[in-house]
Amino acid sequence: MMVDSPQRNFSNVTSIMPPTTQDEGGDLDSITLKWLRIVFYGVICIVGTVGNALVILAYRNPRMRSITNLFIANLGVADLTVTLINVPFTVSYSTLGYWPFGAFLCKAIPFILAFTIFSSVGTLIAIAADRYRAIVHPLLPRIRTRHALMIIAAIWLVAFIYPIPLMIYQTLTEERKCIEEWPNKNAQEIYTVILFVALYLIPLIAISVLYFLICYNLKTSESSAQEGKCLAYEHVTVTSLFMRRAHFNSQFNVEKVPKIRRKRIFTNTQQNI
Repeated sequence: MMVDSPQRNFSNVTSIMPPTTQDEGGDLDSITLKWLRIVFYGVICIVGTVGNALVILAYRNPRMRSITNLFIANLGVADLTVTLINVPFTVSYSTLGYWPFGAFLCKAIPFILAFTIFSSVGTLIAIAADRYRAIVHPLLPRIRTRHALMIIAAIWLVAFIYPIPLMIYQTLTEERKCIEEWPNKNAQEIYTVILFVALYLIPLIAISVLYFLICYNLKTSESSAQEGKCLAYEHVTVTSLFMRRAHFNSQFNVEKVPKIRRKRIFTNTQQNI
């Protein structure tokens, strides 16, 4: 049986996943779930670390140093950071039942996680824009490495700005719970809507439009095989964006809040993970 916390976190992308409590009769199931969670996250950590490290190292090969691969390497850096930070802190907090890492990390970890997720989403848009420029407008001069680095720097700068409120309102309570304490619910609601639009809605529309234009161009000028590759790449990229949003929803606390109602079955599923 889940016990509701008196403090609710509105934003589903801003809080470390809280610990769960269960009845005494479910002690055995609780221990089993904890170990399954540890093993599951351990596998994700190993696979994610190795995979993203290989992507980053591949760019060191001179033959792999293209603008697109530079963006992909940047995506690997962001995803590697999420993997290395997310697993130990999320598993520790949900398993121990309290936040043992102090007030500073209570503020810093959610900020870093949001920071890296924003940068990875921005990089996905940059990759789509680079493909659009190369395929739909092949006569235009290609982006130089210097310009690509400037784009990457701009992505990280914008990604740094968005989660600043987390540094301000993330708080460690006397019960050693790492939660958000906003001055009022209106500010909380506005921030969550901004996050949803900036992190999911705008990137989804931008990427979908860019790949639609790419596929349309290939359909009218090249073979159906190239069009099929384009559609496959579009599906992979959009799915990757969706999974990043789903990753936030699964790793951070999803709660019922006023004005924005979430489906009960989804909330229960997230709480039981």
